[in-house]
Amino acid sequence: MPTLLCCLLALPLASAVVVALLGPRQGQAIRWISLACTLVCLVLAIIVAVEFVRLSGLRGQPGPGEGLTFQPEMVPGDPGARHATNWTLVPVGTTGAGIQFFIGIDGLNVWLVALTALLLVPSVLVSWTAIEERVHEFYAWLLVLETGMLGVFLAFDIILFYVFFELTLVPLFFLIGIWGGPQRQYAARKFFIFTLAGSLITLLGVLGVVLTLALGGEQRLTFAIPELVSQVDRQTHDLDRRVREAGDRLQAAVKKGDGDARRSSRG
Repeated sequence: MPTLLCCLLALPLASAVVVALLGPRQGQAIRWISLACTLVCLVLAIIVAVEFVRLSGLRGQPGPGEGLTFQPEMVPGDPGARHATNWTLVPVGTTGAGIQFFIGIDGLNVWLVALTALLLVPSVLVSWTAIEERVHEFYAWLLVLETGMLGVFLAFDIILFYVFFELTLVPLFFLIGIWGGPQRQYAARKFFIFTLAGSLITLLGVLGVVLTLALGGEQRLTFAIPELVSQVDRQTHDLDRRVREAGDRLQAAVKKGDGDARRSSRG
């Protein structure tokens, strides 16, 4: 089953290459290939969702550690490591951490993946007769966009997530700039510049969180989103404990000062 996740990403990308190579004279073939690709992706997404719900149902009723989970499941990679992958792309340091091709399904993204696959089918159908020029380019960019959107929802590595998010900007820039409205080129430039600027700020913030957690405590450097969430949770619990301890000390000091003041007034 984890192989289906790789197919969800590879199929639209491979279809985009085929569609682009067919050229502008094969309009009908390009449309049918694009529709077939999106339909197959939809079927794969439904199979993944059904299998995920089935696996979650085998655990019994939802409870602590049971039912639908937000931990990654069906992860390609090392079958002996349930929540990890051995596809390290860029090693970082000597602790085994690094940027990984870490994709999976959890209780939230399973529905977003299915919804994305579903919406791409009418996207192909509504453009069936509306797009008459540069048909191969339009459907190639549309399929690349599907790869990027699915990757955004499947990624469990923060850098991989960022790469897929940036990948969606490229096809959107061309789709808006070539097949948009009267001011499409202006809109495309504005969209690309503002979205890219915002995503760069997001990247700096994410890297700040990663480095703060790695340098400010005993946690190891990691880009895996589930591990980062656990580290933030531990840091939050530590901060909450320290705040409560400080509040208890302050309350004790106030009570002691109040008692001393009362004894002084009686004397």
